[in-house]
Amino acid sequence: MSSKANIQEKEINQEHDKIFRTILDKKENAVLIINKAINAKIEIKDIEKYKNSI
Repeated sequence: MSSKANIQEKEINQEHDKIFRTILDKKENAVLIINKAINAKIEIKDIEKYKNSI
């Protein structure tokens, strides 16, 4: 795979990261998605928000 292909692939991943970060920025959204995905009953008070930058 060429360097150009790797760069384009990374750009696409970053775009998707931005979408997920925007959606999951609010704890309410994160809890809703987690509960739906794994059929759990997590409450907002049960999760913490972490910031990660690369």
